[in-house]
Amino acid sequence: MRTSSAPQIHLQPLERAEALWLAAGAWRGSLTCVQAALPMVCPAVHAVVLGDLIIRAPLGTSLDQALEAGLPATYTADDIDTAGTAGWHVFVSGLATPVRDVHELDHYRRSLPAFVNGPASRILRLRPRLVSGFRRAPAPEAGAAQ
Repeated sequence: MRTSSAPQIHLQPLERAEALWLAAGAWRGSLTCVQAALPMVCPAVHAVVLGDLIIRAPLGTSLDQALEAGLPATYTADDIDTAGTAGWHVFVSGLATPVRDVHELDHYRRSLPAFVNGPASRILRLRPRLVSGFRRAPAPEAGAAQ
């Protein structure tokens, strides 16, 4: 039998409002779409604006066709300490559509970080349908007083 030295983690579900609030305090994550039953993931940066996620994701990835087809997307953001025992994970799912208004595009291109030495990027608006997440903390020691 193999024993693990990895710490035990306690996960506590987050309410929608707290999950979006935590996501608003972060700026990077990953965008996932499923096409032909296969998940495709790319790094991205984001901001929460009036309850929507504004996402800057690179062009030229496996996500291009899925996003153009209007498939649902999930954005994941997290903040975990270096020990891997404390922090949070947030998952926001919905339709990700291109931002087309030229003034909005200009604003988001200036305000969202660009990918350093990376490909061209697209700006998307993800309207959250499902929002979930977890806070993580070290699990109490077995037999410890609660």
